This record gives sequence, structure tokens and C-alpha cells, in this order.
Amino acid sequence: MKRKTLRDFASEEWGEKKDSLAFIEIEGHQFWLHFVLGSLLFRSVNKSADYTGGCFNFLIEPDTSATDGDLRACFLQNWREKTVGRLLLLSESNNEKNKWLVGFELEKLWIANEEGGYPTWCSHSNSLPIEKKHLWTLSSTKLTELILPDWENENLDLRRALEWHRLPESEKWWARLDWEMGSREELENLTRWMAHTDASLWRERDLWGINYMFQPDGSAVIYNLRARSICREPSQREQRLGSLFLQYNRARIQRPPQISSITPAEFYSAQQEAFIAIRFTTPSMHEILEARLKLATWLKNKIPDDEIDSLLTSA
Repeated sequence: MKRKTLRDFASEEWGEKKDSLAFIEIEGHQFWLHFVLGSLLFRSVNKSADYTGGCFNFLIEPDTSATDGDLRACFLQNWREKTVGRLLLLSESNNEKNKWLVGFELEKLWIANEEGGYPTWCSHSNSLPIEKKHLWTLSSTKLTELILPDWENENLDLRRALEWHRLPESEKWWARLDWEMGSREELENLTRWMAHTDASLWRERDLWGINYMFQPDGSAVIYNLRARSICREPSQREQRLGSLFLQYNRARIQRPPQISSITPAEFYSAQQEAFIAIRFTTPSMHEILEARLKLATWLKNKIPDDEIDSLLTSA
């Protein structure tokens, strides 16, 4: 049997389902409870209602079994904390096939992939009418009509949250850096020239990733080098060149402007460092010669000439 996704729950017909795990009644509303990919989902018992919803603060781990009591306790806690909301499935105006799960809660909105995972939160706009009754009385069609102006306006939080959410994880790391000196482009170029002039790398593997770690205090280092099954610490040459690159390309970790202030603080306190990966494949002879020339030009007048000669090539 195909594993259900959150998107399945956002697009199916409602009513009692064989996969319902528990039932709950609260404040005059009756729901069937479900446990899908670590998220607690619920549907209206009323067969005429066309809505479903969910609790998305990840109180239950995806790989654990959930009893009726677990689901009820999770639901009640989310209800009290106002993290219970409607689940909508919205597409982009320029790409109907590209659909996203949008959570509509009393105090916030969020966007998630159809398979679940961490959502991206954002605030309601002042133009979006939010009342508790909207969560349980409006049809999904009407609720979608209310939210579409925010969804299609590039200047509002919901759209900015979507742009952030669809970024690859590697790009989200880069977006957290606020450059005080230099730039991403310069650091990538310098790192490429260093890698291309290191013959020892390409004797081992044809694809390498050089990883930098940026600290909240503004310091940064080359953290390690990875190539499939290989992970090693930087050599003395890589450490020296890396320290020079980072001396002239300095960045501090910032809260990206696309990230709403309502995003849980632990998403950042638990990830104080920013890890940046720059990847390269085996260079051609032309690329090696070009890298040597450009690296020498960049190092000129920054360190003594004899040290430049020693750093230009790795045996």
C-alpha cells in the first residue's frame, strides 16, 4: 500500500476513514484523528464539511507508534496553544502542478512540502481576517479565496516565506550570511583556485566539497573536506589559504529577512554555526593553469613572495 502523504490528506474526500486512529470532541467540534509522518492530522466528523487540519509542532516523532491517548493529548495541547489549524493545498499561479501545503492558524501561517518536514512560518497580513470561527465554519474554497491575495502578493510575508521555503538547504545556509567584507562569489572563486591547484585531491577523487564553518562571533574556518566516503581535516596549505580567504571575506550570521519573527527560536539557537559547502570536479589542464595565475595575482602584496610560491602548488 502506498504510504500516505500530508498532501493526500489535504486533497481527499472527508468523513470517517479506515485509517482514523482516534476520535475527539472539543468546544462543539468533532474530529477524527490521524497520525501521518510524525504529524497529527484531523478531519471534521461532519460529512458535509470539506476541511481537514493538523497540529504541526512535531510533538510526536515520525517513527514512533501513537496510541489513542497520545493523539488526544497532543491534540488538546495544540488546541490550547493555538497551533491547531486548517490545512490547504495551494498551487502557484504560474505553475499549477507545483503545489504546497499551507497551514492556516489563528496567529500564524506556514508552508510545508507535501511529505511534511519542517515548515516555514510567517505572520498574517493586516488585510487577512482571522477569527476562530473561520477555522471551523468556512469551506476550504472560501478560506482559499481569503488567503489568495496574500499568496499572490510578492511583497507580503506569505509569498516571501514561500520563496524561502523552496530554496535548497545549501542555499539557506548562504542566505544566513551578511557580508561585511568580500562576497560569496569571491570566496567561491578563491576556494576553486585553491582546489584546482592541489594535485593530491584529484588523485584520490573526482569530486570534492570544501566546507567552511562560520561562527556567530564573525570568525570562520575551513572545517573539513569531503569526497563521498572520505572526510578529512584541512591540510596546512588549506588552513593557511583558507585563513587568508576568510580574512578578506568576512560575514556574520544573520536572521534572513524572509524569516518571520514568529519562527521558533530553537531553529536558530540549535544551529548557531553556518556550514557552507563549495563543490568542485576534476579540473582541466587549462583550469589548473588559470587557477594558478589568478591565485598568484590575488595573493600578491598580501603575503611574502616566497610564501606565495610555496602555496601555489600542492604535490
